[in-house]
Amino acid sequence: METNNDVLKQCILFKNSSDSDLTTMSRMMTSDNIQEGECLAVKGDKSTSFFILVSGMLLLELEGGKSIVLEKPGDFAGLDILSQKGIYCANLTSLTNGEIISIKHNDFLGLIQNNSESKENIMQVWSRHLSENIPFINVLESEFINVLEPE
Repeated sequence: METNNDVLKQCILFKNSSDSDLTTMSRMMTSDNIQEGECLAVKGDKSTSFFILVSGMLLLELEGGKSIVLEKPGDFAGLDILSQKGIYCANLTSLTNGEIISIKHNDFLGLIQNNSESKENIMQVWSRHLSENIPFINVLESEFINVLEPE
């Protein structure tokens, strides 16, 4: 059985994170079994969690009828929790039974606000991931600056 740390290491956002950071994040995460057809996030709702796939398949439904299937352990959704608006920008539905790990909005923000190296790495990898794999999503980095800077 994989641990949360093992799954985090498979997520491109955290590949370069230290073992200490992974352990801290892992302690904040919850594991949940998901059922086929279960809705994890609804576009327009206040974003509450960041999700990482452990097993199964998820459908991320975006604007204009576009969608992405998440099917590899470490695939993620819900990073829009970093936006100033704090609103989910897509629907996230389970296509099969499976398992996810998730971290609450405030826990995730607190973690990266207190660790500038992790914050920089996550934002760089996320921006690169979007431009290389999901170029039809427009994300302005400036949307995230105020949220990521500690008060």
